[in-house]
Amino acid sequence: MKKTILFALLGFSTYKVSGQINNVFPLNKNVGIGTNNPQALLDIVKPAEQNVLEVLTQYSMSDAPGQDLKIINGTNYNGYFLPYIMATRNKSDDYALGISGAVTDATVDVGDKPILRFESRRLTGPVLVRPLFSWGSYDNDYMIMTANGNLGVGTNKPDEKLVVKGKIIAEEIKVQAVNWPDYVFKPGYKLTSLTQTELFIQENGHLPEVPSATQIEEEGLSVGEINKLMMKKIEELTLHLIAKDKEIKELKKLDGKIEELENKINALNRHNK
Repeated sequence: MKKTILFALLGFSTYKVSGQINNVFPLNKNVGIGTNNPQALLDIVKPAEQNVLEVLTQYSMSDAPGQDLKIINGTNYNGYFLPYIMATRNKSDDYALGISGAVTDATVDVGDKPILRFESRRLTGPVLVRPLFSWGSYDNDYMIMTANGNLGVGTNKPDEKLVVKGKIIAEEIKVQAVNWPDYVFKPGYKLTSLTQTELFIQENGHLPEVPSATQIEEEGLSVGEINKLMMKKIEELTLHLIAKDKEIKELKKLDGKIEELENKINALNRHNK
């Protein structure tokens, strides 16, 4: 009974310390901690501190000392609130923080919307200029996503959907290409002669249509485009080989006729002797 009366006196009115209102716990209204004018169901206002880690809330387990979850101010600057969710772990065998989105069962495991979504936005619309997300350690950004959805690994200014500054190892890369150069085999295609190709190489130092080494070093290389160019050159080379093979066969036939004629002449000469 005493506890009920005490709770009624403290919980449904205000809680005072040193003559000032710090916390309010009104019935069926907003609860305030550190404020007597709460603006939400639970409104926590922490007094400012200098040169210390400012912690708004902390969660921990009694049987796991040194491991906790805090909501903190990530900066010590006056008048500047940078909210951080920080989990601290003193063991190295598990995550420090896990974020999970869950569905109840297979009946709601349907559709094309993701279960967990991260979002950066303006209050009234999408971000247009600033980067959306970064992944890093301390002050180092190792991966960043820009406002237009470009992802950069090792670079903060990706100018394509994926930009990697460094080496990539993959089991397979699939490039979807259009206008594959099978048109080389169609009737009417004008095949550049080997003589013309030789002259171009002598003047330019690289194959026709293929970027020079200097251009590739300055502008990079499109895997899809260079594969199409390589296939085009292979198909053109194949046509040249087919033509040369026909020439060789004709020359062999001519050699056979010449040899047959020589044999007849030799036989006639022997007969006349």
